[in-house]
Amino acid sequence: MKKLFILFFTVLLISPKLFANPSKEDLEKIRIELANQQSVKDEMKKKADKVKEEIMNYRKKMISTAKTIQEYEEKVSTYEIELEELHKKYMRLEKNLNNHNEQMINIMSAMQNLSLRPIDTMILMPLSPTDILRSGILLRETVPLVKNSADKVTVDLKDLDELKEIIKKQYREIKKSSKNLNKESNYMSSLLKHKRELQKKFEDESMSAQKKADELAKKANDIKELLAKLNDEKEKRKKEKKSQKQLVKNEDNQLFSNSKFANALGQLPYPIRGNIIKRYGETNESGMQNKGVTIKGRKGAQVIAPYDGTVLFSGPFRGYGKLLIIDHSENYMTLLAGMDRIDSHVGQSLLAGEPVGIMADTADPTLYMEIRRDGHPVNPLPWLISDNKVN
Repeated sequence: MKKLFILFFTVLLISPKLFANPSKEDLEKIRIELANQQSVKDEMKKKADKVKEEIMNYRKKMISTAKTIQEYEEKVSTYEIELEELHKKYMRLEKNLNNHNEQMINIMSAMQNLSLRPIDTMILMPLSPTDILRSGILLRETVPLVKNSADKVTVDLKDLDELKEIIKKQYREIKKSSKNLNKESNYMSSLLKHKRELQKKFEDESMSAQKKADELAKKANDIKELLAKLNDEKEKRKKEKKSQKQLVKNEDNQLFSNSKFANALGQLPYPIRGNIIKRYGETNESGMQNKGVTIKGRKGAQVIAPYDGTVLFSGPFRGYGKLLIIDHSENYMTLLAGMDRIDSHVGQSLLAGEPVGIMADTADPTLYMEIRRDGHPVNPLPWLISDNKVN
């Protein structure tokens, strides 16, 4: 204890300033340090705002690029259908021409033999003079018919050559559009890459939400129960992270539609370009009524969000395969299933037209789409833009 007392007074003698009021110099240093800290904080806020702005710019580009990709997909599909019809027409024309040529060869051979020995042929024919005369008249009338047939063959040959050129042109258009499609797809891939790099700081929260959604999916017995659980989880997150959701809302405010989902009737774009092959309410292979529609698209087709919303679920779920659920608020949701790759994660805010995934690179891939209100399926067709093709 004595040693400790001596040490205490030694420190007092050596460093009296430790227990004195701070000098003006010390206060100035503290003020400068605080100013520096505030400057760093302001700089970090500026960087954060810049990152948000960059992410928003990428999203705008992605929406525009996704639209361009889908337009090229539709164009290539149209060219391919037209090319198939041209090939069928070409085959029919070529077959008719070959049959016609064969008939002409037989007729011309007979007439050539007759022209070489007309008198002998007539005498040797076991016919009456009247029949011989009639045959001669018939042969004489055949000559202009043969000429007309020859003229028709000439026209058919010309049509065939023109058709060949049209087919070649169609191939060039397909090649050109496919090249542009690949270019836009590569550009989309680069946009996705850069956007992901900018969003790395949000990954922890996203992974946590995704893990929770996966746990709910394992516990859920059916899609209705899954939606109910996800909705409960959404409300829970909304209360716990209200301030953060407000931040996301502000970030997207310049692009989000001011109208409500209920007012979007007949205005939603198809998530992929293609034809509806199974309608809402039809009986499917399992003997159950379809709760949505099935759209047949191109292999590797771009899939987009039909309306603004937030990703509620993203991942495999029972018979749906890879499932994406988008919450549009007002108790409306869109379900998209059948994608080979999903590019959206739980909690991500989406804009109408924003890319969300890619279809499988297989022949005739199909995308299943549902729209639900209060957890119950409604017919998606009245909501979709009517100028899309429907089989």
